[in-house]
Amino acid sequence: MYKYIFLSLFVATGLQAQTQLKLEDCIELAIKNNFQIKQSEMQVESGINQYNQTKFSQLPAIAGFLNQGYNLGRTIDPYSNDVVTNQIGTNNMGVRADWVVFNGFQNKKQLEQQMLQLKATKYDVETAKNTIKLNVILAYMQILSANELLEVAQNQALASKLQLGKVEKLVKLNVVSESNLYDIKAQLASDEFQITNAKNNYRSAKLRLKQLLNISSDKEINFEGISLENIQISPKLQIQSEVLDFAENNFPEIKAGKTRLLTHQKGIEMINNMKFPTITLSGTWGTSYSSAAKKAVIGENFSESFTNQYININNTQVPVMQIMPDISTEKIGFGSQLGNNNNLSFGLNVRIPIFNTTQQKYRLGSVKIQQKIAQNEVTNIRLQLQQAIEQAFIDRDNAAERYESLQNQLMALEKAFNVAEIKLSTGIINPIDYTISKTNFDKAKANAIQAKYEYFFRVKIVDFYQGK
Repeated sequence: MYKYIFLSLFVATGLQAQTQLKLEDCIELAIKNNFQIKQSEMQVESGINQYNQTKFSQLPAIAGFLNQGYNLGRTIDPYSNDVVTNQIGTNNMGVRADWVVFNGFQNKKQLEQQMLQLKATKYDVETAKNTIKLNVILAYMQILSANELLEVAQNQALASKLQLGKVEKLVKLNVVSESNLYDIKAQLASDEFQITNAKNNYRSAKLRLKQLLNISSDKEINFEGISLENIQISPKLQIQSEVLDFAENNFPEIKAGKTRLLTHQKGIEMINNMKFPTITLSGTWGTSYSSAAKKAVIGENFSESFTNQYININNTQVPVMQIMPDISTEKIGFGSQLGNNNNLSFGLNVRIPIFNTTQQKYRLGSVKIQQKIAQNEVTNIRLQLQQAIEQAFIDRDNAAERYESLQNQLMALEKAFNVAEIKLSTGIINPIDYTISKTNFDKAKANAIQAKYEYFFRVKIVDFYQGK
């Protein structure tokens, strides 16, 4: 927890003060700042969004509708069927629901396919993180190696200065000739040149790591060392086949390839299920309003009128009269119409595929080709992983043998150099022989340092393939 807070402050403050980082800090910071990893993580977010979209699309689709109409000029009164020229306004509103009840389990297969795609994308994130880890470890080892070589070069120059002082005294005492002094000065100049080279290599190594961390090159950072004193050659206990089995079952790039292979199988199942019918349920509730809608209103007054009918009273034709109440019309209110015009309907729709062989055939062929490509990619990933593990083992074994040989060489040359120093101080040997002995010792020491860090790194690579 505190480490993440530190790293956040580390980035937020722009590294104003000089900072010291451990290897673990560098790995976490590189993962946090790496744009490829961020891109992969955004792909995961996109996959989650797509999965949820497909998941909730299986629920019924419900939508409301509202239509507003206005008619001017000659039209048919929807209530009296008379031709009128009135202005009529209409409203229709309601809710409709549609639900795909069955479509050959295509929705289910699509959801499973997208879940597999999401898992593969998450494995891609882990693969990117593993790549960053290895690159950071290598860059970190190069910094430590370069720094130790710089210290060795500075110590070598210091030793040459001490010898220069001793030779100057011998020249003054006429024990050795003045030409010996020039030889030692030349050796000192060579040592100072090696310091310059070592500084340049150290700065270049720091720049490489800063670039992996996405940190500005002008920021002052120190990197904490790793104690590799008296590093021992570990016994070769790992069996290469066991490491390969572990890596194949646990490495994210293998898991991603296998998972993507399964997504194509789900695609084949989806296409094969296109032959099943699709069953959809639908339901609609609606109501309407029209400004032309009117209702009859019976008044309180009555009127008497003749009819075309007669009755015979005492041989006299008497017309029949009728008494009718006064009837008028008035518009039906908006709210009343909405309540009176309710309607509810349900429907069942069955779509049966009769001829879609061509579409299904070519879609299936395309997915099967993609499946073969995915299978080939998995095979290629396995082969690359096998070759990488084989290379890691041979590199580790070679580094171990080289480190042991250089250690033995260094011990022998160190003894020879110590003898040469004593002889030079007493004037027994000339500076040329001393310079040769020192040069051989310096090279052996530099090679031993490089071999030490090389072996340590190669051991870590083998450990990495074991999941350590």
